[in-house]
Amino acid sequence: MIAKLLVHRPTRVQAFAAMRRALDEFVISPIKTTIPLARALLDQADFIKGNVDTNFIERTYGQQSR
Repeated sequence: MIAKLLVHRPTRVQAFAAMRRALDEFVISPIKTTIPLARALLDQADFIKGNVDTNFIERTYGQQSR
């Protein structure tokens, strides 16, 4: 792990907005990171609603990574 990004805001909506902004500003190079995945998760309706489980990422993105 290179870094961990945590945000805290009074509401879930505000926290997601802060996380989006922080991820957009995060710069780590030249290595590849999971920042694009984290950013994409914040655009998933089920993730936003909290409708996730331990298989959510595999179900949602598993076919794309193969």
